Amino acid sequence: MNLTSSSQNQLLPWEIPGWNAEVEEWVRDTLLAQEISLTGPIQEAQRRPWSVILRVPTSNGDYYCKVCSPVLRHEPDLTKALAGWMPQVILGVVGVQERLGVILMPDGGMTLRNRFAEGADISLWIPVLRTFAQMQIDMVEHQSALLELGIIDRRLSILPGLFEGLISDLPSLRIGRKDGLTAEEFERIKAEVPVFRDLCAKLSGYGIPETLEHDDFHDGNIFYSEGRVVFYDWGESCLAHPFFSMVVGLNSISYRFNLKPGDVQWNNLRDAYLAPWEERFERAALLEAFALAMQLGAVNRALTWHRVVNSLPRRWKRQNADAVPGWLKEYLERRARSSAANLR
Repeated sequence: MNLTSSSQNQLLPWEIPGWNAEVEEWVRDTLLAQEISLTGPIQEAQRRPWSVILRVPTSNGDYYCKVCSPVLRHEPDLTKALAGWMPQVILGVVGVQERLGVILMPDGGMTLRNRFAEGADISLWIPVLRTFAQMQIDMVEHQSALLELGIIDRRLSILPGLFEGLISDLPSLRIGRKDGLTAEEFERIKAEVPVFRDLCAKLSGYGIPETLEHDDFHDGNIFYSEGRVVFYDWGESCLAHPFFSMVVGLNSISYRFNLKPGDVQWNNLRDAYLAPWEERFERAALLEAFALAMQLGAVNRALTWHRVVNSLPRRWKRQNADAVPGWLKEYLERRARSSAANLR
């Protein structure tokens, strides 16, 4: 059975009967090559429309196998390269199978989300954000290699064109529907095209280099154990402005800890992330660039959802159809807040 045939029959790889046989055979062979044997059946630990994660019990503890959807098929090789470049902060990779879109990884331990569920304080985010920013700085030198590995290209020079393409896909905007843009919001979005282009040029003018941008940066994608921070889940990552990662990141933190932009703790988290960048840029410029990136990054997130949702079979596309207009609404709200603040 060829798992890559799923796009033709509108089935995701794991919806094809017997899909797991080839994957499990590869997992067993990969582990045996390292003298590691299975101690029980491979079991499904998580299923999403864009990936499945299998738990693999072995003589060396649990391993996890991630099976990526076709649109995220670049993730295995990308993850392997990241683990080679930054082994101190990237979850290790035991093996990848590009054709199957499969990554085999060791157990990363407790996630940051687990830590917070157990009562950890928000201050745990401070070293995590500093570590993440330093990793992005260190990844700048790998820009060309990232593109060769198939990472999504969202550099500021091409982002305005991507934005125009996005809002020309009217079915994805769901104009007039309950889960879509209103007609008034659509007019506002269209009016933003030249503004967005100018804002991208302005953000580029600060000279902050584009680098690895996670685009799904939250506490569920971060392991934290004995002071060591490890990041994973790179399927939606981009070559983009680094600060875009904080759009999802600060949204996630704010939701969990009931924060709002401008709150003391929110500002402390922003400052922790910006601290490593202050070795290369003036703080005032960083604060201006960060505020601007928090607006433009909402469109970047809409583009990510557009890419993923449009790749899904119809039934899954319907269930996630609100994501694209939802992030465009978020962009309009952020632009409105910024305009209001500038009038004060």
